[in-house]
Amino acid sequence: MTTVAIVQARYTSTRLPGKTTLPLAGRPVVAHVVDRLRQVRAVERIAVAIPVGEAQTPLKEAVLALEDVDLVEGPEDDLARRFALAVEATGATIVLRTWADCPALDPALADTLLRHLIETGAAVANIPADSGWPEGTEGQAWNAAVLLAIDAEATDAFDREALLPFIERDPARFPITQMRRLEGGGESSIKLLLDTPEDYVRLRAVFDDLHPADPCFGVDTIERRFTERPDLFAIP
Repeated sequence: MTTVAIVQARYTSTRLPGKTTLPLAGRPVVAHVVDRLRQVRAVERIAVAIPVGEAQTPLKEAVLALEDVDLVEGPEDDLARRFALAVEATGATIVLRTWADCPALDPALADTLLRHLIETGAAVANIPADSGWPEGTEGQAWNAAVLLAIDAEATDAFDREALLPFIERDPARFPITQMRRLEGGGESSIKLLLDTPEDYVRLRAVFDDLHPADPCFGVDTIERRFTERPDLFAIP
């Protein structure tokens, strides 16, 4: 069994172009994601899957500057293919799916998610939006064979980009387990996903405050600081 963290990333995001290489606490956003993945005990290899093309050059250079990280390039309009290429390149049997715009990913939460996948024997272990954990601290755990099945079988462009909808239509074949923190669900008021310029202002404030003392600060630290300094997490 080989557990690989695969980071999906692109430089050409619509709402905030170049967000994956913006500086946070002196390092590119994608580097923070990789730093945190190195702290996930179950992860044996890390790969960053990006679209092919000259437009991705700044991101490609940022990834190549990181040690012991596999760079995988694939079709820009086919996420399923990029993940399959990353699985094939790394020999992954278990995949921790992460996003390059989630620099506050919690390593301990990722480890818990991977254990949950193994213990349940599900195709995917997912942390939904109403899980109760702060948005941007989570990931998804996949049986790598499921990603290969999507690549081989999905014909709809939406399915190949979103991944989950394809398997949600066949729960008998692809059982999904949802991991929630709060019984009955409920969305956290803390948002640490990088999607807009306003998100970037908020993340800079949070990282400038927390990163010097603990570069891989987790949910407990985030929530404690939120009670002390809610202004840091406010929408600017």
